[in-house]
Amino acid sequence: MSMKRNKAFTTVELLVAVCISSMMAYAAYSTLSGGLNAYKRIKNFAGSQTDVLLALEKVERDLSSTFPISGIEFKGIASRVSFPGVSGAAGPVVNIAYYFDTATGNLIREEQAYACAITKSEGAGITAAELSPLQELGFSFCYYDEGRETCEWKDTWPGPDPPIAVKIEAAFDSGGKTVKVKRIVLIPVAL
Repeated sequence: MSMKRNKAFTTVELLVAVCISSMMAYAAYSTLSGGLNAYKRIKNFAGSQTDVLLALEKVERDLSSTFPISGIEFKGIASRVSFPGVSGAAGPVVNIAYYFDTATGNLIREEQAYACAITKSEGAGITAAELSPLQELGFSFCYYDEGRETCEWKDTWPGPDPPIAVKIEAAFDSGGKTVKVKRIVLIPVAL
């Protein structure tokens, strides 16, 4: 007696093939989904952090290029700093101020024209720009005590000359976490 062999798949073979195919599809989906989620998190983190770091870099650059000039003093309190500087690469002399606007949560940079600054015209000749969203911003100023031969950090700077250094402390939100950044800017003309 000869048995005929069927040339079709059995139900068990089909079930095994479907299970293996499903596992491979699920593995491919989870890999792509995980990679896409990681990309989104990194993109969001890098975007907000980059904005804040670039804004702080601008503050550092302006502070390190300040100079003494009659009519504009270097003044600072814990929440605001103002000093003489140059507008742009080779622009006119201006009074530059940085502060944290609590209403908008932004770091603000103001420039006041030299003529308005030396005449103490409040609000005249001022251009302002919002640089970056922050949660908090603070300044402190390095004072060299010659008698004790030590440096001390103070929350205020009366001017007129710049301090040896300015410490900038900022906090910002990055993906639901608060990130704190601290920078110390040396001011060459004060040394």
